[in-house]
Amino acid sequence: MHKLWSKLYLTKLKPVLNDFSAPYAIIKGPALSQILYNDPNIREYNDLDILICRDSIGKMKEALKKNCFHVQNYSQEREIFCELYSHQLPTYTDHTGNLIYDINFDVTWGEYDRQRIPVSDFLADTVSINLFGFDVKTLSYENTFIQLALHIYRDMNSIYLLATRKSINKTAFNDVYQLLVRHHDKLTPQKLYEACQKYDIIPYAFYVLFHTGLIFNDEILDGYISAFKSREGTELLNYYGLCDKERKPWNCDISCRLSSTDIYSLIAQDLTSSDIRKIEINKAMFRGIPNDTPGT
Repeated sequence: MHKLWSKLYLTKLKPVLNDFSAPYAIIKGPALSQILYNDPNIREYNDLDILICRDSIGKMKEALKKNCFHVQNYSQEREIFCELYSHQLPTYTDHTGNLIYDINFDVTWGEYDRQRIPVSDFLADTVSINLFGFDVKTLSYENTFIQLALHIYRDMNSIYLLATRKSINKTAFNDVYQLLVRHHDKLTPQKLYEACQKYDIIPYAFYVLFHTGLIFNDEILDGYISAFKSREGTELLNYYGLCDKERKPWNCDISCRLSSTDIYSLIAQDLTSSDIRKIEINKAMFRGIPNDTPGT
């Protein structure tokens, strides 16, 4: 993304953050690029993500409205659905409609069936960084990894996402790789394990580390993979689905999944009528496409 365009995202957002007056963190996008490369322009991104606490949603909506932001394709049904069953609000945009902002209030997902991570913990452990001349908050190194790992696990296991895209996004694993390689001294396997153990996400972290190791054959990763290996994490490698009740075994190996350009074809025969209905509902809520056919 061009530097001037990237700076515009922060220029528009800064008054919102000033009016928000509650804990927040800029995640992914330019903040992650700054952490990984000491340059906010290296990573490609199409929107700006902000993490807030669920109990701050009202304050954020007020700050966004005051500064002329609005929900894309607004409907009350979508707003309620997102707050109840998702990890983020409906997508917001500025008055021009050109800048996209995602307001996240959870680092897990709607179907998460373990104890949820208190976002307040994450936002109590932020660091200040400078992006394009603006001082903003982002997550600590440990929490950056946790947010990344959970985001990637969701992307690789959501039935809705698997059914509505052509391939698995391997670029995200590069973020994990760069974070661990460039900040190995701050994120030792032991220190990272303790941070993930605190939130009971060791299996998900192992899942992501294992796949990162497949894509990037680097001995630095071996120490992390070995430290995080567990029975539960190993079992997750052969399944997809975001919770026990919807989890299904893959009918092809990992290399096939990573190289496939038609992910839907790999799972279509396993989907139940309930799964297909869920995909249709999610399309209608997140993309505004009612009664669409999965995989198109």
